Amino acid sequence: MQQQTTAARAPGAPAVLPPPGQGGEGDGDGIGGLYDKVSHILSGPYGGNLHIGLWAEPREDDTLPRAADRMTDLVADHLMLSRGQHLLDVGSGTGAPALRIARRHGVEVTGVSVSAVETDRATALARAEGLAERVRFERADALALPYGAGSFDAACAVESMSHIRDRAGALAQIRRVLRPGGRLVVADGMLLPPQGPRPREARALDAGPAMHLPPTLEGWRTELRESGLTPLEAVDLSDHWRHSAAQMLRLMAEARGEFERAIGAEEFGAALAGLEQFCGHPDLGYVLLVAARN
Repeated sequence: MQQQTTAARAPGAPAVLPPPGQGGEGDGDGIGGLYDKVSHILSGPYGGNLHIGLWAEPREDDTLPRAADRMTDLVADHLMLSRGQHLLDVGSGTGAPALRIARRHGVEVTGVSVSAVETDRATALARAEGLAERVRFERADALALPYGAGSFDAACAVESMSHIRDRAGALAQIRRVLRPGGRLVVADGMLLPPQGPRPREARALDAGPAMHLPPTLEGWRTELRESGLTPLEAVDLSDHWRHSAAQMLRLMAEARGEFERAIGAEEFGAALAGLEQFCGHPDLGYVLLVAARN
């Protein structure tokens, strides 16, 4: 097994975050504390994942774990990884995608999350799967990545940017730690053109402190360029996202008791209502973006 190389820390960069729920804007206004409580409930039906699925046909014969693994593979394919390279996973969640990519592509992975509980569980999973020498997880802020310039060959951010209000700041940090020519894959929400003549109701797309309004496709491209990254490709996965969202909401409703024990009935009710409005909005889509550091 290849010995893991440790990414150099940026001078003066924090090695750890404040305690859960006390972080700054990069902490998604307390999103780390929320995921401390619920990620194990959310990830179960997804086979340990926390992102949308890439669905095969017929969809009724497909499963969430298989679809989520296909999405991980699609992200990795667009990163164009080579054996021995070092990948940064921004918002690594449960750690399952990072471990899958490390196994299939022979790379090292450093995953960062604002959730202390997720980081500890992902680290335990890496040890259990015999990958702790190549895959590690750290609690770190996307707005203050504790790594030196050019530390990574590639980076991915799968459904983590939607939790960060300052996307431009996070993209600039990712660009800084990428080597020249290194690829970034972002998979997240995007705003679609309004359906028909009605005006867009932007506030209806805000699901509260855990989620933030995504940009349009052109807005994403502009933010990438302004951060020193060159957009290369965009894959519209809106249809796959809608099917995944419907499955997610159904499973959340079925697991109401577990969620209410974790965060309380009132908070869960508000979160579910906000997500139903967010996920059902006709102006919301999903995109996989590929960019490279200039």
